[in-house]
Amino acid sequence: GYLPSETTVVSVSGNLVIAPGACLDAFTLGTVTVGGNVLVGQGAILALGCTAGSLGPPFDQPPCKGQTTSDVVWGSILATRALTMYLDGNTIHGNVVSVGGGPGATLSPYINFPIKDNEIFGSVLVTGWHGAWFGALRNTIHGSAAFAFNQGVTTGDFGELDSNEVVQNTVYGS
Repeated sequence: GYLPSETTVVSVSGNLVIAPGACLDAFTLGTVTVGGNVLVGQGAILALGCTAGSLGPPFDQPPCKGQTTSDVVWGSILATRALTMYLDGNTIHGNVVSVGGGPGATLSPYINFPIKDNEIFGSVLVTGWHGAWFGALRNTIHGSAAFAFNQGVTTGDFGELDSNEVVQNTVYGS
């Protein structure tokens, strides 16, 4: 569903299930709170949270418009062969685990998988995702972090694959 404005509040008391092939578009200025886990099925999309971004004006893009939301997941986010997830500026009290997924070795459609500017009290594991670009940037991870066997197909300035970025994270575990 689409959250129309920053005044929209969605609360889920238990688990939130994104069915295979479905999409939850909460990449908006609304506020989402999930009392349990978020389970993301095969081919599904989860877009959760919004931050002002690191570039500032004039680069602030809709829907964030230079603002940051305060979305919270009290459990874990668990994805099995999801098409993608956009996790941006959330507080996640459990783990973030994504196994497999993505559109494959294609740029059409051009699908990214960003995990940016989150506070994650558990661990993060992303393995076997294939798409255009994967990144974990500026997160605070209180557990451990592991990124393995992810493949991006975007090429960099020198014609080599340049599409996995794990930078500026604070990791308290391994």
